[in-house]
Amino acid sequence: MGMVSVGMSMTQPIMQLVSKELGVKVVLSGARLGFYAGLVEGVATMLASFYKIAQGKNTRSAYWSMASGLATVVAGGASLGLTVAVTSAAAGAGTVAAFGISMGPVGWTLLLVAALGVAIWTAVNAAGTDESSRLPVEYWLDNGVFGKRALLSNSQSNPFATKAAGSQKGAPAVPFASLDAELLGLERILLVASGYLMPGAMGGGYAYIHFHIAVPRYAATSRIQVVFFRNERAGPNTFRQLTAAREAKQPVVVDSPSFVPAPSFRSMDMQVDSSSKSVKISGQFQVFAGQGGFYCMKVQYWPDEVQRPGLETGFESWVYI
Repeated sequence: MGMVSVGMSMTQPIMQLVSKELGVKVVLSGARLGFYAGLVEGVATMLASFYKIAQGKNTRSAYWSMASGLATVVAGGASLGLTVAVTSAAAGAGTVAAFGISMGPVGWTLLLVAALGVAIWTAVNAAGTDESSRLPVEYWLDNGVFGKRALLSNSQSNPFATKAAGSQKGAPAVPFASLDAELLGLERILLVASGYLMPGAMGGGYAYIHFHIAVPRYAATSRIQVVFFRNERAGPNTFRQLTAAREAKQPVVVDSPSFVPAPSFRSMDMQVDSSSKSVKISGQFQVFAGQGGFYCMKVQYWPDEVQRPGLETGFESWVYI
């Protein structure tokens, strides 16, 4: 509504500052540009929706997105029609025909507001039904005692479902059988290790790789294990392992240079937050540029090996040199 009001308010000043013919051309050019932008965005949204439907992925979200794209195109046309109607009204005409529809400024305004409302409403519904945008806690609530159990079959995004890997087939999530299992599931999605490997600068025949690891809870019963390796045809070729446990301020380092020249660690720092009990481990290492390939980091994190020995989270990250 604010955009419509500004557009209608600016039409008269523009036509007063310049000649009438030039003012009409400027306003109509801007309106056509807005229409083309809305047309491109709407068509792109609909094409992406058709592609999702053809793949059979998130079909509910795709149909909502298609409706949103169509409403966006209609809103762009209504915006152009409104501008033409306003400029014609300023010139003394009562109604104007655009796209074969004859209406005055009020009619075009109502059509524009309605189209924008539909576009926003359908876009919100598309986001709400998009399985890839759901949070882990949404799956936990759905899988719990009071959940609807409507998302159990989503084995790709559901953190409690069995993922397909190699010869292993994916399987739907199993509802929590007890309160302890439900609490364990909540801890599994909250106490998660995160981080990454990132390529840095290259120089002097070496490539630099940065790494960062963060865990939300580090106590006397916690353990963090990090393995750095080069992925080769024969399998992982490990060149360094880090282990932090029992509230140690720095990790135990075990180097195993299995190829020459071995990667050299230029820096490494472990920071323990005394208030939140979280930990950050970061640093960088250099590798000989002539030994290109996949350099990887595997992180395993046990928040509480005593009370929750089966609770383990982790990730793998890699860079290609």
